[in-house]
Amino acid sequence: MNTSIRIIKRNTCAKITASANGQLTYEVGYETSDESYQLRITANPGGGFFSIEGVTLENITAILNKHPNTPFKAAVFRPLFKSLGANNHGFLGEAWRSEGTILADDKYVRSSNHKGNIEGFTKAM
Repeated sequence: MNTSIRIIKRNTCAKITASANGQLTYEVGYETSDESYQLRITANPGGGFFSIEGVTLENITAILNKHPNTPFKAAVFRPLFKSLGANNHGFLGEAWRSEGTILADDKYVRSSNHKGNIEGFTKAM
């Protein structure tokens, strides 16, 4: 996130994989110049490299809108990152699940669906 972004929330979340250690720490920021929200991962004490670059809610929503009625894996978020870290997209998906904006799919443990509450998230922020 650039320096003009105000951090409005810090939180932790569990990892999807049951064998993974530790919790992720992430931040939600607000960019006043374009009135956008951004989410970024800031810590992973359990290991696994990641980028701290922020991803906008607008870009995340655009990806989700491509999968309106089908389960998807976090790999759909991969194009949102400039850095090619192997964990960026998965960690973003985990943080996004913890916010209730996407939900775990009933059939597939590592898949999500687009039945979350993005509007509720935006209002809460």
